[in-house]
Amino acid sequence: MKKTNFLLAVVAIILLSAIILRIQQLRDSNSQEPVKEELVEEKQEIVQENKIEKEEELFLEIIDPSSGELITSPFLVKGLIPSAWLDKGDYFVVLVDRQDNNIVDISKLQTEKDWQTGKKVPFYASLEFIENNKSGLISIRRKQNNQLYEVSNFKDININY
Repeated sequence: MKKTNFLLAVVAIILLSAIILRIQQLRDSNSQEPVKEELVEEKQEIVQENKIEKEEELFLEIIDPSSGELITSPFLVKGLIPSAWLDKGDYFVVLVDRQDNNIVDISKLQTEKDWQTGKKVPFYASLEFIENNKSGLISIRRKQNNQLYEVSNFKDININY
């Protein structure tokens, strides 16, 4: 009889321990669900921010001059170019006369520092021209096979000179 009571007590302790462990597991899994949801939301926000940054890195930006500005010779065009573009050839800043669509001046785009950064890098190009109260465009062209091609990821800037 003592052995039976002893065995029943051991079995009861084991069952009670198993029930307590299961309850703790359920509590832990319920308390982690909000944490998992928060982590998923944070990850989605980070992915979206990175996507926006990557999309912005695809475009060349002219910082100076701004659209509609009156520029005088010599003029230093400044901007930012995606570093990945610089692997694909030489780029030029071109001043085009709006009236007859002729090229007034062209200057090779120069980077200010090491361009192998994976991000946008500063550039400059100097334009020289005769000032004659005309309207024109600042355009970016890429040289390939000794020909200049317009860059599709850049919108020309209207200027006066």
